[in-house]
Amino acid sequence: MNSPMTGNDDRSNIVTDAQVRVVAVRDSKDPDGPKLFFTAEAWRDLLDRIKAGELALPDHMREGLDERFT
Repeated sequence: MNSPMTGNDDRSNIVTDAQVRVVAVRDSKDPDGPKLFFTAEAWRDLLDRIKAGELALPDHMREGLDERFT
C-alpha cells in the first residue's frame, strides 16, 4: 500500500489509497491531538447537513464550504 499522506506539508492529511473509505479529521494546529474518523457516507452526510443549515456553524466557516468539500 502506498503512503496515505501526500505532499510535503505537515498539515496534509489527504488519503490517496483508493481502497480506503475513511475520512480522518484533525486540528492542523494540534497534529498530535485527537482525530475523528468518518466513513465516506457519514462525512458526506455531515457536510450536507452543515450546508443545509441543520447544524450550527459560524457564517465565516460556511463561506467556501462547497469549494473546500465537494
